[in-house]
Amino acid sequence: MALFKWLRSGPKPDKELLTLAAEGDAAAMHRLGQFYLADAPEAADPKQAIAWFERAADAGHADAMYQLALCARNGVGVEKDEVRANEWYVRAADAGSALAMITLGAYYIDGLGVPKDPRRGYDYLLKAANAGHPMGMINVGICNARGYGVPKDPMNAIEWFDMAARCGDANVIKLVATSYAMGEDVPRDEAKAMELFAKISSSTSPASGA
Repeated sequence: MALFKWLRSGPKPDKELLTLAAEGDAAAMHRLGQFYLADAPEAADPKQAIAWFERAADAGHADAMYQLALCARNGVGVEKDEVRANEWYVRAADAGSALAMITLGAYYIDGLGVPKDPRRGYDYLLKAANAGHPMGMINVGICNARGYGVPKDPMNAIEWFDMAARCGDANVIKLVATSYAMGEDVPRDEAKAMELFAKISSSTSPASGA
């Protein structure tokens, strides 16, 4: 991510957004953090972003907590600190961030910056899947197919992959279709793969109104 120094002549956040943030609106504070972090590169101010993310997090905003975890892990606006990053990931997951759940799931399964604990990782992924996040569903499917954190269960893997595809996200459908086409983590099924690829094409065609 390219970060640039603050230019006083650069864009300023919307006045209404500033007012809402000053009044304690957590979503507005999070949005301001995004503005200063990435929305307007020429006006980026990572430390200002961190300040707004922290205020939003204190108000219980899960996505702000997730952003703070990313910043701490990558050293954006703060010193790089994996321990602090993981603390924010846990807080974000507990507050309902599916992305934090998925991240922690991967970390615990692979032992990235945390003690390796595949079962705990699977539980985080399952929580994200049950919250309706399609990438959580795919990862739960992969765990069932490969036996990460749970005994291998090919049929359950298929169910989770199919559930993810039904969420309607084109990128997720493509992942599932490719898995069926290649026979990765699910049995090879070219007919199902073609059906899913066709679903992507129809949803992105001009006639579909996309």
